[in-house]
Amino acid sequence: MDDAVGESLPQATQRVKLLTGFIAFKNLDGEFAKYATPTFNPSISFHRALTAAMNECLGRPAMSEDLDTLGREVAGETMLAQGNWDQYQAARKKRGE
Repeated sequence: MDDAVGESLPQATQRVKLLTGFIAFKNLDGEFAKYATPTFNPSISFHRALTAAMNECLGRPAMSEDLDTLGREVAGETMLAQGNWDQYQAARKKRGE
């Protein structure tokens, strides 16, 4: 999940910048402003996506054999994924998806 979100975020952000620049270059700001911004509704929660990703990974070997180390690794990966997820959702909200 983190890989998918992490790779999509920079591309989505770049696309928004390019489209916003194009709209401004063509002096279409007024026309664009006429359209109502849809209400933001995340399609899936972070915890639901994390659960799906964890279920997909259940058959894979663990990162570590030591339970304490494994717990720290999972917590770290979860924290990184949450940060990427939050940035991705904020970008979607800003775009009005």
